[in-house]
Amino acid sequence: LLYYWIPGDRTDLYAGFSVFHINQPQESFQDDGTVTVPIKYVANLGAHFGLGERSNVDLLPKVITMMQGKFVELNFGAEVKIFFEKREPRGNAFYIGAMYRMVGGDSQFNDGALNSEAIIMTMAFDYKGLNIGASYDVNVSELSNASNTRGGFEIALIYTGAFNQRGPKTLYCPKF
Repeated sequence: LLYYWIPGDRTDLYAGFSVFHINQPQESFQDDGTVTVPIKYVANLGAHFGLGERSNVDLLPKVITMMQGKFVELNFGAEVKIFFEKREPRGNAFYIGAMYRMVGGDSQFNDGALNSEAIIMTMAFDYKGLNIGASYDVNVSELSNASNTRGGFEIALIYTGAFNQRGPKTLYCPKF
């Protein structure tokens, strides 16, 4: 489920909720059915705010939490969007930001409390319906000694647009 609200030209808000593995499928390598995949719940909130009518900079705060079985993950942070043309805030832009990830829930570790895991640095470009992004996770957990604080690098390529021009010419598609 997703609720998306656009109260102004450079302001939008969203809230979402998802459920995965509703039927709790079997994960066992044997046919005994003893190991099942727990249901996973995901909730997210976010916004997009213009930082002044004359500014070409927007702020995009966001939070997402995931719960599966006894495990919990919480990510929160924000991006700054700098669009290239003041007259076209939904057009070509550059994004830079950071997220903070915490994990926990297992009572065998730290009484199930949420613990710091990573700082996620993000960067992306929007150009004519194409979004090219990259992120890097900097490990800040107890595993940072073993990993030398190295984390994971990810890249993304997203196209938003119409492949078939027979339909309506304008259709708003939310960006996350």
